[in-house]
Amino acid sequence: MRLLVVVALTMAALAVGRPAPVGAQTAETAAVESAFKQAFAAQDVEAVMALYAEDAVEVTSFGTFRGRAEIRTFIEAFFAQNPGFSVSYSESAIVLNTAVRRSFFTSDTIKAAGVSRIVAFSTTVVAQGTIASDTGLLDLSDPETARFAALMAR
Repeated sequence: MRLLVVVALTMAALAVGRPAPVGAQTAETAAVESAFKQAFAAQDVEAVMALYAEDAVEVTSFGTFRGRAEIRTFIEAFFAQNPGFSVSYSESAIVLNTAVRRSFFTSDTIKAAGVSRIVAFSTTVVAQGTIASDTGLLDLSDPETARFAALMAR
């Protein structure tokens, strides 16, 4: 009986601090990323922000934002500066705690720049059920996106 208790305690101690099983990590990442895509497409700032960790980092072609407060300010400004905003997404590739996708954005502001839409490569890293980091960088291999970026650089 004593041996059984020792074995059980040893196994429990070894399990503490271990990462979630691969399937659980992938499922959690898919769920968080799906919720993010839906909330962002709906321009639901509260729902988007609820998905970010307090110390999350957002890296974009427009700057790097650290922590929820900076990320909220960026997202609110992004939506405000893009009336008529819509987004669609490619199918995501999910590996463990990371989701990678292409995001296709359009808005009245983007169209006023002479392009129909811009494309970004987006990478979302999930830790403990929240977004730890999100990176969205313009896909300059896309001709319309490259033209938009050149106009922005002026």
